[in-house]
Amino acid sequence: MFSTGTCSDRELRRSILQELAFEPRVDGARIHVDVEGAIAALSGRAPTEVAASAAREAALRVAGVRSVVDQISIGPAAESAADADLARAVRDALAWDVVVPRGSIRCEVREGWVRLAGEVDRWLEREGAICAVVRLEGVRGVSSEIRIRPRRQETTEARAAQAEPRGAPGATDGTPG
Repeated sequence: MFSTGTCSDRELRRSILQELAFEPRVDGARIHVDVEGAIAALSGRAPTEVAASAAREAALRVAGVRSVVDQISIGPAAESAADADLARAVRDALAWDVVVPRGSIRCEVREGWVRLAGEVDRWLEREGAICAVVRLEGVRGVSSEIRIRPRRQETTEARAAQAEPRGAPGATDGTPG
């Protein structure tokens, strides 16, 4: 929003609520806004840290807002799923993600906190697993104990053995003699 002068706290609050309404990652109905002295205080509940972060960013986009105090709780709404349901959703998200190798990641869920463990071949697969889970409703946070398997270093001898033609030593066409 553009401003030609100083906005009152009431106008800033209205502008922040409008910005939240247009932010697709935020359920504006769950976020409460109070403004005093151009400092916006956000409270309420967001289903994920991604949604809470989007609410903070939206408030900071409003011209005239000097700072944002984040008092948003992260976690499922009262009617949302329990840890067992969330664990199933995490397993499904990992299974359906094309980047994450099937069966390579285990998960544990406690009070909305997800711990991922396992081994993958690439950094992209590790980050893909985290991204597949972090935006699920009910996830309060994700800790990753996913290890990346060390790449096997080819030795000079192994490369030489692969490069050597089959057959008798010194033969070029593979026939003896």
